[in-house]
Amino acid sequence: MHADFADLISVIGYSALQSSLSSLITIALGFLVALGFAPLQNSPKKRALELLLLAPGLLPSLIVIVSSLDFISFFGRFPFGFWGVILVHVFMNTGLATVTISRSIERETASMIELATIDGVQKSTLIPLVFREIRPHLRGLFIFLFVLCFTSFSAPMIVGAQTGRTIESLIAAALASGSSRTLPLLFGGLQVAIVSALAYGLRPKWPMASQNQPHPRLLDRISVRSIFALWIGLTSALFLSLVVSFKRGLADFFSNSILIARSRDLVVGTLIEATIVGLVTVVILSSIGFLSPRIRTNNFLLMLSIPSWATVGFLLAITFDLALWPYLSVLSLISIAFAILIFSSLYRLRFAHSLREIASQVDEAQIMGARRFERFRFIVWPMIRKDVGFLAGLAALWASCDFAFSSLVAGRELTIGIVAHNLLTGYRTEVATVVSLIAFAVGSILFVTFHHLLSPKEVG
Repeated sequence: MHADFADLISVIGYSALQSSLSSLITIALGFLVALGFAPLQNSPKKRALELLLLAPGLLPSLIVIVSSLDFISFFGRFPFGFWGVILVHVFMNTGLATVTISRSIERETASMIELATIDGVQKSTLIPLVFREIRPHLRGLFIFLFVLCFTSFSAPMIVGAQTGRTIESLIAAALASGSSRTLPLLFGGLQVAIVSALAYGLRPKWPMASQNQPHPRLLDRISVRSIFALWIGLTSALFLSLVVSFKRGLADFFSNSILIARSRDLVVGTLIEATIVGLVTVVILSSIGFLSPRIRTNNFLLMLSIPSWATVGFLLAITFDLALWPYLSVLSLISIAFAILIFSSLYRLRFAHSLREIASQVDEAQIMGARRFERFRFIVWPMIRKDVGFLAGLAALWASCDFAFSSLVAGRELTIGIVAHNLLTGYRTEVATVVSLIAFAVGSILFVTFHHLLSPKEVG
């Protein structure tokens, strides 16, 4: 019992330290890059740069992990283990942190910068003042990133060097080995408790800025373009390395008839899982819009904690004897669970803002006597359908490259993502890049399909 307790403290401490360092480094880099991004005037160029910054956080984690391995391999050996997981988390989340911090700077510091300019304050003094002004928003962002890293499953599974020291990887290892279920459940329960305790800090302290607001003046006073350009170059190089590794892996892929056959067969499973995830996402988001798009409900949903992937997968695996289930039934169970697990991320990403925008209109319609179905049909749905299509497509894209959750629950190859993971664990990075991009292509097709089908049609 004492050994179990000591192991519990060790694993919690290891996971918390890794998550804290990942979050702190991400916020530090995000702040510096935001100082170069925020002063840019709103334009198609800035929107394109914003999309490039957000891409590592919006793309499936498998793609970011593979591109990180490809990129670092040009310079030397990838630092598998503690620092490898942190490196992937930083690559994955710095763009999101940059855009979030940039919007906070635009909203919160405009008047302060103008006053400081009149008083003749130098840039070296002004930047710390900007940091102090947005510090409450940075605290909320730190909690969000900490929870994201603390419940991360994909990165530790591939680049954690199978240390078994994070909560997620320890639960996965316990399930794979068939060892005692008590300790993994204890770890999972404690992780859920920690995340739930932090959930209050996930309230929207940094909502998306309206595109209708004029861009603040004098933000050039804090501009640090060199660091911004460096990070844009690094992000571009990250994806360029993916293309280079893909070209190198093609010969190996096409020379392996067994791998071709496996990939071809598993395209169907990948397509089924991603499609079900997209459809379930449409149902969930539409149901929320139908039931109550109000501020109080919105804030409650924003406070929902990000669930533990490994814990949910562990519970499903020990509850159901999936070895006896039909292929389609297993995929359906995994897909529904996957859609529920990513809901909180999708909701915070875009849907919460959409509901805040229409809350007052819904309240006015209710006062005028409009019934719930009428409010949904004529007010809510026309205004959320584009966002529902985008988020359903994004959910399908993420599901297309799923490997961690499906392999944990099913314990067998169901999708192309699992094949890519098995290749990565065998250090066959280049051919794994090819297989990963096949999965990504399937998800991209579904993303375009969902987005196109649910986008409002232009008249005339």
